[in-house]
Amino acid sequence: MDSLTDLICRYQETRDPADAEKIIETIGPDLSRYIRSRIAPNSAKRDAWEDAFQETLVAIVRGLPSFHIGNADTFLSYCYAIARNKVADQFRGTKTEMNTFVDPELLREALAGLKDKTMSAESWADLNAAIALLKKNDPPCLEYLWNRYFVGLSFALLGEEYGITEDAATKRVRRCLSLARGLTED
Repeated sequence: MDSLTDLICRYQETRDPADAEKIIETIGPDLSRYIRSRIAPNSAKRDAWEDAFQETLVAIVRGLPSFHIGNADTFLSYCYAIARNKVADQFRGTKTEMNTFVDPELLREALAGLKDKTMSAESWADLNAAIALLKKNDPPCLEYLWNRYFVGLSFALLGEEYGITEDAATKRVRRCLSLARGLTED
């Protein structure tokens, strides 16, 4: 499979719709999970994630010709920033609020593929226990760890997401990792 940066460069040269489709196929599943996790399950706008997702993909493809690719991480940060803004657009002018915590069911869904590929039954059980403990003891940690390790946001982008500095985001993630390890050791 072509690397993401190769696909972007090729699309910028040729404007071939097939390359744009491959880019979307590569980033789409993670963006979909990210957007769904930002909208509360009990929200009146629960189906708004589909609109936000489509608008995100359209904005990404429209921006591809002028995007200055440095590496895949830069591009992914750009994509998540667009997704975050499109979700915010869905809620602008309404009393409905975005989800501030990761839905544990979405986390389990995202991890389901890992169970069969790389995780032993014991590791899977430990992960489920850690998710439950984090949800109970420190829900924001669940969100920080989700966005850092499953969504793949950089510390700089995490800082932007939460309105804190990159250094503060790094410290919060480390604190959450320490908390998760401590909870699972008990």
